[in-house]
Amino acid sequence: MKRFLLIAVPLCALVMLFSLVSFSQTISEGQGESDENPVVSYEFEQGDVLATTDDELWQIGKIMEEGGKGKDRELKVLFANGEEAWVKPAYVKKSVSMIKRNELRVGSAVFYTTSQPGDFTNHSIRFVSFRKGKITSIGKLHRDVITVNSDEVNWKTQVVMAK
Repeated sequence: MKRFLLIAVPLCALVMLFSLVSFSQTISEGQGESDENPVVSYEFEQGDVLATTDDELWQIGKIMEEGGKGKDRELKVLFANGEEAWVKPAYVKKSVSMIKRNELRVGSAVFYTTSQPGDFTNHSIRFVSFRKGKITSIGKLHRDVITVNSDEVNWKTQVVMAK
């Protein structure tokens, strides 16, 4: 029995040490982001669109139905905050994605928020209002900060592209 314990205890300790080292390496690799595909905690859900009723504040929503024809055509949007509104098609952006580093160019049109990610309702970007803007400076990329209009924002968590 003593012989078994003399072998089993160091062997278990070695396995636990190996597991701890490999776990810490996995965690540190997960924190290192590639510039091409940043890891983002605030994702859109499938079927989400960016929409507004007045071309000012844009919000996340889902298209519920379509109505009218021609110039009178409108889309009924259910916004993430629970409001429903009929919106002109020109005020709906269906292709929305987080911006990538290779898309950072002065003059690029984007949607952005000045809210910090920790301020997002339920920590979800779905509940944030966005404004239209153009990237005016990308000089502080070492801090992941760019300037959109006159606001400094984190391009990885506060800026989206929409088409």
